Amino acid sequence: MLRYIFLCFILFLSNAGIATESFVIDDDLLDYRKTVSKGRTVDVPVSRYYPANRNSALYKVLKQAQILTANVSFVSGNDGIPYKQHDWSQSSDRANLRKGIDCSRAIWFAFTRAGLSYNNSNSYLTTAGMWRKTSNMKHNFNSCSINKLDDLRLGDVLIYRSGSAGHTVMVLDPKKELAWGSHGWDQITKRGIGTGVEVQKVLPADWKHWDKYNMKLKACWRYQDFSKKPPILTALVDYLAGKRYLNNSDLEDKTRYILWIMRNEMFARHGYRFGNNKLSDYFRRQSWYKAKNISSRTIFRYRFSKLERANVKFIAKYEKAKIAGNSIHQPVGDYPETSTRRLTYSDIRGKSKQELRIMRNEIYARHGYTFKGNLLAHFRRNSWYNPTTRASANLYNNHFSQIERDNVNFIKQYE
Repeated sequence: MLRYIFLCFILFLSNAGIATESFVIDDDLLDYRKTVSKGRTVDVPVSRYYPANRNSALYKVLKQAQILTANVSFVSGNDGIPYKQHDWSQSSDRANLRKGIDCSRAIWFAFTRAGLSYNNSNSYLTTAGMWRKTSNMKHNFNSCSINKLDDLRLGDVLIYRSGSAGHTVMVLDPKKELAWGSHGWDQITKRGIGTGVEVQKVLPADWKHWDKYNMKLKACWRYQDFSKKPPILTALVDYLAGKRYLNNSDLEDKTRYILWIMRNEMFARHGYRFGNNKLSDYFRRQSWYKAKNISSRTIFRYRFSKLERANVKFIAKYEKAKIAGNSIHQPVGDYPETSTRRLTYSDIRGKSKQELRIMRNEIYARHGYTFKGNLLAHFRRNSWYNPTTRASANLYNNHFSQIERDNVNFIKQYE
């Protein structure tokens, strides 16, 4: 009777126009031990957790996970690949994914289609073959403790078991308890309530169980390459050594945090002692860091090379754009079209030689070129102008887009 009243209440909410799509059972009202629930689906893209290094193993796996989660042309609706256990005997991934994918197959797919070794033979493993210490998972994964769940990391694979049944997910956000996987099982999928590939929040609200208390966490596996420090900053050593200037392609995919670390690493390598606790803790963990009593002003003015000063300013410009929520490439000035599209004769027709000169040099000004004489006076009147370098050839070759290079040459013809 109570169950009937509860269902009627849900129907009433739906008819009343109250959203029930992500209805959450309240712990205080119902006991999960007596309830068969599923994790709560959340609208969080896997891509939110991409690492900055696009060549890393973690990035490649998460990208495959996002592909399975996102809407795809050969699956109807807006959900990810539907849940389905099948023998994966079709002639192509496309044909197999049309039928669906189960939880353990989704984990296997994300790693193998990322071009990574899943085990010694790259063979698919069911959850029954994943959870024991003797599992073939041990060839490319390290075991992570299921007793220290505070140590869970992005990319950890968790295996749950209850009798002969099982489930597996990949951790996305340990603190917010978000996991990626193919959720559901055939018995409920046939009734139209299976979930498929998506991001879910753990219910009950801890990692030790999945869906219900008898579905217990049995194993945690961490891919060996995930444990390696991502080479986010290794290339920066080359810049500091004076080999080349940073360009847009070096920074455009970096997060605000990584830009912050990159800029401050330039000071750290000259021994700056940080007052910020987060920066201090970060660089103390680097074997090369030796803190000295030297000011950042002294480092910038007397220790930095010309190249380092240009690079630190260039990174700072990207940071400011991230903070403001703007694109670093958002054109400014009187002739923004010179950075967004190729000019035609109609764009320069009727303009004087001086106007064409301003038009061409505005492209350099947007990239921070330091002018002399009348051009410097002209561009200094613009609040957006931030002169940082006299290396015009470097700007043209490494910072300008192809459209900007073409427009510079086009305008020169008519000057």
